[in-house]
Amino acid sequence: MERTAPAGRQAFSLLTPVPRELAGTGEWLPITGLRLGCARDCADARRVLPTSDTGDRPLHVTVTADGDVPAEGYTLAVEPGPDGPRATVRGADPAGAFYGVHTLRALLEERAGHVPRVRVRDWPALTWRGTVEGFYGPP
Repeated sequence: MERTAPAGRQAFSLLTPVPRELAGTGEWLPITGLRLGCARDCADARRVLPTSDTGDRPLHVTVTADGDVPAEGYTLAVEPGPDGPRATVRGADPAGAFYGVHTLRALLEERAGHVPRVRVRDWPALTWRGTVEGFYGPP
């Protein structure tokens, strides 16, 4: 697979924040539904992904929490398969699997009926997640 340059990352406009590592071929694999298999500790995936067991080329998704990335990180690989594309999400822990599934969902929303052939590795830069709401000046 070809490493996607930062400019190429714009092709996936719904990925926010942008993953640390994102490699793609530019190939979009057609899908007709989604079949999900997940370990018990990754049950949140069932609430995030719209599963439908229709058609002859469903996306086969496997979600586990046994990845080799830092805490709350994940890897995501989408490859062609004999009976439909295969997506594998491996979280470092259940939280990482959850974030990986959200990345897959965003990729599925980019182009209806297709999924991009990609490899993603991501993990948080900081231990604490949050936002800063600031207001500067008089109300």
